[in-house]
Amino acid sequence: LSQMLTIQLNAWVLGNTIKNSDCQIENAWKWLWDESAFGFCPLNLIHSVLLLWCLSALQMIVPGLYTLAQMSPLTAHTDIQHKEHKPIDRQSYKKQTSLLSGSFTEGVTLMALAAGMRYTGAVSLSYPLAMIKRIKTQQMGFRIRNTPEDVWEQTEHGWQFRCVKELEKLYSVQVKRVWFILVFKYACQMNVQVTLFILKGAIHNKVFNYFAAVGELTSLAVMMLGIASELFDLKTMVWTFLDIRESVWECLNKNEEQCKKAAEEGRVGNDLTESLHGRHFFREQGKNVEEELITFKELKREYWRIWANTVSVLLVVLLAMWLIGYQMLKFLNFWRCPDGLWSFQHGCLALDDLNDFLHGPHGVCQEMQ
Repeated sequence: LSQMLTIQLNAWVLGNTIKNSDCQIENAWKWLWDESAFGFCPLNLIHSVLLLWCLSALQMIVPGLYTLAQMSPLTAHTDIQHKEHKPIDRQSYKKQTSLLSGSFTEGVTLMALAAGMRYTGAVSLSYPLAMIKRIKTQQMGFRIRNTPEDVWEQTEHGWQFRCVKELEKLYSVQVKRVWFILVFKYACQMNVQVTLFILKGAIHNKVFNYFAAVGELTSLAVMMLGIASELFDLKTMVWTFLDIRESVWECLNKNEEQCKKAAEEGRVGNDLTESLHGRHFFREQGKNVEEELITFKELKREYWRIWANTVSVLLVVLLAMWLIGYQMLKFLNFWRCPDGLWSFQHGCLALDDLNDFLHGPHGVCQEMQ
């Protein structure tokens, strides 16, 4: 519900901003930025809203590009009919990823989230989590073929690597959700929405508009509900990373001990047997079965890659929460300050200073008249 309401709020904020954009509002926006800790205004009000709307619209465009990259609209019906279950993976784990390397399923789930269908889009979180839990519990490693027939045997070798790769799939979706929803839609949009409410209340309304205040509070409550939902999903993702981290380091430390023991016994400790983590077989579409060797060094490299992704996601979330917290302070201080204007650097601001900036002898709006 909150996701669907925020989609409507995006359009409402855009239309409301364009409707109420005049000389006073535009330059009051600039004045507030000048009085802030930044000391300058990067974009005017209209350009800021249009930029945020375009960035928010990417959550619909990017999934569509994923889908087109994986399946042509002209052959989609035939491709779906001929999809068959394969006992082994369809691509190499060492294949380099690109901007549009997301799967068809990832594109569909992201499109569902962008359209407000959170229950459908939740598959992007629940399925990788279920796969990670199953792989770890049953220690499902790579499949190998021990006979000439096309019969594949499940082994335990490489289950830690598979957990890391499944976590990468989870991150692929969650990182986009953090940027599109938490940063662009909630944090940045809230900045425009709260600032516009404060400016209208301080400049235009001599009598307080309770109807607008109730609407603003409702909008903020819906946003906070969506923010809480995103943070809950992030918490689940971080806990899963910590769980996998323990298993990966246990595997790496065990291999290191084996290498040290082999060196003490006079055997070569870094040969293929000691460094091999697992044998991964895969079959790309229209090709024969191929094999690749996954070493402990590659497992460690993939772990540090997912560690870096985790840290980067947490930093982005901290940035978003700082922006959201700052806007909540502005909204709360609107009721506390006598004139409703506030900045973190100067505290409560005087409405007379804003009026002098707008309508004084050298005011910007006075000069335009």
